[in-house]
Amino acid sequence: MNINKQNAAQWVNRFLEGETSNAEEQELYRFFREDDVPSELKKYIPMFNWYADGMKEPLPQHCRGIRMKHIFIRMSIAAAILLVCGFGIKFYQYYQQDDKYECYEGSYIIRNGKKITDMKVIMPEVQKTIRYAELQERKVKERIKSVSSDNPGEGNNVKGEGPQNLPLI
Repeated sequence: MNINKQNAAQWVNRFLEGETSNAEEQELYRFFREDDVPSELKKYIPMFNWYADGMKEPLPQHCRGIRMKHIFIRMSIAAAILLVCGFGIKFYQYYQQDDKYECYEGSYIIRNGKKITDMKVIMPEVQKTIRYAELQERKVKERIKSVSSDNPGEGNNVKGEGPQNLPLI
């Protein structure tokens, strides 16, 4: 638990992460009261002196800035990660939609004399056409059922047609 110039930065990081015990914090306070604090850690001297004095006065402005800087850096990193994830999701969704329309590649519609090949514009027309074709197919099947049920004994073959009258090849 000895704090020296070589490991002081590690102790400060542990302190800032809230991983030190009270005894370790007291040792840090003593270390920062000495004269041989490394130059890269001198910025923490006011903060540790403030803690050592029992936090009776307001925290010096310099120390607040350090803490705000850490918070700002973490918030910036989180915002950047969210931004990258958002773009990634949108990019993925955009290319997934293109794969969905791949079987219709080469399709087009003509609207007001202008040929349109953008799949996102013509897909509603293609889907409407498919629904119309399915409706017509159902109507034909219902018509065939009604015709075959009206003439149950006669069969569906017209005279001269059927498997028995097929030409041999």
